[in-house]
Amino acid sequence: MEIKRNTLLWVVIGALFIVALFLVFQAGASESVQSVGATAQAAKTAAVSSGGMVGGC
Repeated sequence: MEIKRNTLLWVVIGALFIVALFLVFQAGASESVQSVGATAQAAKTAAVSSGGMVGGC
């Protein structure tokens, strides 16, 4: 039983597509974790710098 060349080509294309999706979502997940960390750091810095101000403009 011989696998047809066209079928093998589509299997390879599908596998590469799945690998590409995995890599894109991995990169997106690590980037969002870094942005959350940066946002938390910015919020902490803002809270510390405005700690002495009580209800002014």
